[in-house]
Amino acid sequence: MNREDLFYEELSQVPEMPSGVYEKVARRAALHTSVRNSLLALAASLIMALGFFGLIDKRTQDVALQPEVADELQIISDYLNGDDLEQEFENYAFIGGF
Repeated sequence: MNREDLFYEELSQVPEMPSGVYEKVARRAALHTSVRNSLLALAASLIMALGFFGLIDKRTQDVALQPEVADELQIISDYLNGDDLEQEFENYAFIGGF
């Protein structure tokens, strides 16, 4: 036998895992995950609370939109709210004479 065969033979003879080790590792991994998720939830809650109470400066209200941008946003809003765009386009075509 050469060294590579001996290596793989020894590698195949893995001892059994001591009792209780898997449970400890699984518990620690679950604890780590729950702590991380709790911190993320706390951070998200803090951001939402700041936004809710108006502590975040809203400077976008002072900006006037260009008419083209306002029209596009209105079309998107109508689409997302379920308005029928094809009917709207037909109405615009009728009004515009197309």
